[in-house]
Amino acid sequence: MTPPNTETRRAGNEATILVEDDIADNCNLLRETLEPRGYEVLFAHDGETALKLATQAQPDLILLDVMMPGWTGFETYRRLKQSEATRAISSAPTAAPCFSMKSATCPSRSGPICFGC
Repeated sequence: MTPPNTETRRAGNEATILVEDDIADNCNLLRETLEPRGYEVLFAHDGETALKLATQAQPDLILLDVMMPGWTGFETYRRLKQSEATRAISSAPTAAPCFSMKSATCPSRSGPICFGC
């Protein structure tokens, strides 16, 4: 993993993390976890907003929810890497560990789809 871009550090030298997630509970958990550790946390509730914020704020890291309505985290990632302004920003996919049995099942086994299935 490459270190955060030092050019994008804010006052106080905290790293900035942009979180793309449409679920308020996930955003709250990340805020409660990261802010006390000195990170500045920005939030986007859809891919288009994440792309705009990334271009403007130049965060050190972008966490992308892979299961989003509209642009998935993968689509947002693709667009981030296409843009000269954002292609160098480190980004990582995030996902809830499992979906409920009602929403999806794994084609290779019975049961819920799990990350890495």
